[in-house]
Amino acid sequence: MRIVKLFSKVLVLLFLLLLIAYGLYYYQVKSAIDTQLQQLRPVIEAEYGSLYVNPLGDVQLSTVTFTPMGQPSGFIIDKIRLTSDPLFFLRFESRVSAGDWPEKLALAIEGLNIDFNMPCLRCWRS
Repeated sequence: MRIVKLFSKVLVLLFLLLLIAYGLYYYQVKSAIDTQLQQLRPVIEAEYGSLYVNPLGDVQLSTVTFTPMGQPSGFIIDKIRLTSDPLFFLRFESRVSAGDWPEKLALAIEGLNIDFNMPCLRCWRS
């Protein structure tokens, strides 16, 4: 009986450690994405609805909105998905600023919605 109790305590402890590690990874990725979107702020207002982070190197943003400053509407993207090695997302800011891109980086964009009646696009048509 002691062995079962000890084993269950070890499993609970390992589960808690995995949850803490995932929470730290999620926070690191979220803060890196938020920082990158803040850098676009002088030109474009960017925000997203939800964030999905897989520790195996998959990051997905849902309902991403890019609105040029001074425009009433912008571009809406249903999903943006980045796939790479997990360590790239863990040290995203330092690797991007150093120009250290991974060998495999995949970008998938689903559902690009553009309002062609935006004033900035109407001036290009004329």
